[in-house]
Amino acid sequence: MAEVAAAFVGFSLVAGLLGAGPADRYRFLSIRDVAEVGLSCAGAALIPSVLHAFELQPETTWRLASAAFSLVWLAGISIGTRRFVRSGIPSLAEWWAPSKGEGPQAPRFLVFGPIAAVIGNLLLGWNILSPSSAPGRYVAALLIYLTVAGLSFIAAVFHGREEPAA
Repeated sequence: MAEVAAAFVGFSLVAGLLGAGPADRYRFLSIRDVAEVGLSCAGAALIPSVLHAFELQPETTWRLASAAFSLVWLAGISIGTRRFVRSGIPSLAEWWAPSKGEGPQAPRFLVFGPIAAVIGNLLLGWNILSPSSAPGRYVAALLIYLTVAGLSFIAAVFHGREEPAA
């Protein structure tokens, strides 16, 4: 999982370098999100191994790992959402019902980020309260967060671009 997350960070760097130029604001922010989410996921994937190295009980390991991952995720979604709001990108209400008859600037599927944060953090909270079967829920939360990175990558690189002529 850490390797996949690191690959997302690498993709975001390449996309950021290749896409340098006059781009939509959401593209820049989406690439930044890919890098941040990728680094967060790489770290979160390694937390249980680090805690296990201290010979903690499995229940304690999963509770601490889940709490740490949850805090990182909540901080990330808070910072990312605040960044999007300050950038002037239309609000979610405008995305679903544009007021001027124009389509949204950013793709609508980016709304999955906040929804994923709720679902993932519910799984992590479940791990904190009941650590039995925690590894499966932890991996599911990691996959959900990596999905956010993938969708942000798609938004930044492919959304709204003209298809090249054949």
